[in-house]
Amino acid sequence: MMNANLNFLIRLGLSYGLHDREAFIEAFTKTFADHFSDPEKAGLTGEFLLHQMESLKEELEFARIAETLSKSSKTETKDLATSLDKLSDQIAGLHNTIEKLKL
Repeated sequence: MMNANLNFLIRLGLSYGLHDREAFIEAFTKTFADHFSDPEKAGLTGEFLLHQMESLKEELEFARIAETLSKSSKTETKDLATSLDKLSDQIAGLHNTIEKLKL
């Protein structure tokens, strides 16, 4: 398992780097345009890298959640499951109400 502090720092860095998608892609394109025969390809590569960074950030967040859940007691986990069940029921009720209003 990854150290919680390291996980946080990497997620923080990724969040900061991802806060302005257009600026990231533009900077990547300008920086690496000389390495690509087609400037559009550099932009597409920048978009791909941005998507990969977002995926990494999500994976790190899921890893943090999983680690937190694995450390929690069985009672806490049971309480969380009960709360999630109640929330699911409330969402289903809301969905049913919305469907009735559409008629």
